[in-house]
Amino acid sequence: MIRGARSAAVLLVGLAVAWPSAAGAAGPRLLLDRVEVEPSPFGELARVRLHVTAVQLEGAVIEAGSEPFVLTINGSRRREPHLVGRYAGSGGATAVMVIVATGWEMEADLDALSDAARRVVAGLPPDSQVGVVSYGESVEGGHRLGTPSAAEASLQRLSADPAPADPQLLAALERAITTLHRAERKNEGAPLRKLIVLLSDGKDVDPEPSRYRAIGERAEREGIRIHSLAFSPVDNRRPLLGLGELSKRSGGTFRWVRSREGFRSQVSTLLDEINRQYVLTWFLPPDQVMNRRLAVSYRDLTSNEVRVREVSCAGQTCAAGQLCARGRCIAIGGGGRRGVFGWILLIGGGLLGAVIVLGLAGAVIGRMRRSAAPAGAPGMPPGAGMPWAGGGPPGAAGPPGGGMPWAAAPAGPAAQAAPGAGPVLWIIAGPFQGQRMALRHGFVIGSARDCDLFLPDPQVAPHHAVFVMDKSGGYGVQDRSGAGIFVNGARITEARLQHGNVVQIGSCELRYLVQ
Repeated sequence: MIRGARSAAVLLVGLAVAWPSAAGAAGPRLLLDRVEVEPSPFGELARVRLHVTAVQLEGAVIEAGSEPFVLTINGSRRREPHLVGRYAGSGGATAVMVIVATGWEMEADLDALSDAARRVVAGLPPDSQVGVVSYGESVEGGHRLGTPSAAEASLQRLSADPAPADPQLLAALERAITTLHRAERKNEGAPLRKLIVLLSDGKDVDPEPSRYRAIGERAEREGIRIHSLAFSPVDNRRPLLGLGELSKRSGGTFRWVRSREGFRSQVSTLLDEINRQYVLTWFLPPDQVMNRRLAVSYRDLTSNEVRVREVSCAGQTCAAGQLCARGRCIAIGGGGRRGVFGWILLIGGGLLGAVIVLGLAGAVIGRMRRSAAPAGAPGMPPGAGMPWAGGGPPGAAGPPGGGMPWAAAPAGPAAQAAPGAGPVLWIIAGPFQGQRMALRHGFVIGSARDCDLFLPDPQVAPHHAVFVMDKSGGYGVQDRSGAGIFVNGARITEARLQHGNVVQIGSCELRYLVQ
């Protein structure tokens, strides 16, 4: 393992020295792959969806812990809560061209390359469109996209050239890019993510560095990421520089396969990068993002910037009072004949109204009961999952493409609660003891001075916990520190709150009260 790590370091140093711009394709990075801004169910807010690739050295996915992603707009940090999802569950459409070197030098290793390519195809998101290009002395296939099963069948039929010849790597890439340029969405409204997976030793009939750069830049302009699985059967590493350049220029990832056995682990990290790409969603006023530069940071990594040009729905401009659903502009309400979606909204609105009425009746009954008995702390299973958490990590909520069950309230210092003003936090121990603070969606507690409740306590993280409102008007609390918080004495990472629950953060104790 030590020898392998040293070899990897030597290759990366070679990439940096011999071809500087290629080195970044292998290092830790945060790539803002795509930004979508669409009309949302909340008329005054747009759905801002960011597709973010976060990978370590040679492509292992960076697992987001308790620390949140930070959105910056024109360099200014934003504090609004956001949803965290993954690409595999977002309903996005994927088009992939798989390119395999089949020159004479690959004859002994072609089975390993073909098997690796088939495992890539088998692990792609459902309903992916896939094409196969092979190249050696000539370029074969790759004129159209088809089903994954058809691609696997093509990969099983690959054969190596019978004699040495000049390889046509860059010609194969040109064909793949042209085919992806013509690709169309199969699913209505689903954005098309375009990828090239290249299994190659990097050799070309004309290995001029400027040609590699030009093709990588063309792919980037077309929104195509080139992911290289670099393998040299004769351990000739210099041609691998060209593969690093292609990946770097296009925004893809370079992976060095050191032996035939190494394909398995590198294919695994590649599929992780594709399927587990982060999909982050904010709900923001459109005028706060239009014609502005958006970027994302996580820990010490910061992404590239993408400028937002328009609020659209799969390229369409929705009229006032419409939302974007599956790439179509749909009226939230209105006269005339109702389509299927209109009836869904009507029935859903009726059910929501019934829930609200029942909720108000329950609140009245609960208030009458509380007036007859002292407030207690109802039992709650430790770590009980919140209905809006989606089983994800702290900070994750709901499906990445789904509607948010609440609207984010504007940030700002919490005010003293007035009678009947809604849920409050009553500070029963620690700094500011005896005060009551009104809750809002996104209420943050921590040792940073920009928090809604500032706790100058060494045990408290800068942004330790956040309170989030669900669609019924209730609240839950999420741990953002990794150090944990306590509800009714039980350590949790996230929990839904009930009237009377005691939340402990550091030396501070707060009672959650529903007024």
